[in-house]
Amino acid sequence: MQNVNELREKLRQEAATILPPALAILIECAFEGEGTPEAAEFLRGVIARFNECADKSLPLRAGEVEVYERADGDTLLVGLVSAETAEREVVINSDLTPPDHEFDALIAETVLLDDVGALCPILVGVGVADTEDEALELSRTALFRSADGANAKRELADAEKRILARLNSAGPGAGGFGGRHTAITVAIEAHGTGYIAISPGDYFTSYAKS
Repeated sequence: MQNVNELREKLRQEAATILPPALAILIECAFEGEGTPEAAEFLRGVIARFNECADKSLPLRAGEVEVYERADGDTLLVGLVSAETAEREVVINSDLTPPDHEFDALIAETVLLDDVGALCPILVGVGVADTEDEALELSRTALFRSADGANAKRELADAEKRILARLNSAGPGAGGFGGRHTAITVAIEAHGTGYIAISPGDYFTSYAKS
């Protein structure tokens, strides 16, 4: 039986070289539905790159990564985010909570305030909690959940759809080339009020679960 350290290392290697299937499918769907030629070509290159990484066990990212690890019962989740993603994380002192159009606008405007074109299409994880640390932890949890399906809470699922639509209508598009896919997914985890954390992950944000 594998010990915890062996399992942890195995999951790190998997997260480093293989994009989660759900996320890969979202990127392929974005490519198939993209109407701007330059953005579509950019997405084609993204798909080619992650296929090559999986086939040859190459790292998905060339730069620094930050390891995120979380135990969930008997499941261990190990995720990797780029250093650039970690640097762009934001925590806001605010009592706004979903469902609220001001909340939607705050999230979309904060994400787009930074020059995210080079990261697009992005994944957006949002955490709402009573403390800064809790909110940031929830935003990471949401970031790694984001490609795996709709939120179980109807009001949060609706907010995720609205924010995704705002980002895609106003943002720079894949690779900054315009088009329909500034973001491919938005996920929200909310357990409290007072602080909102936003984690804008790039398209190679990845994870592996035991």
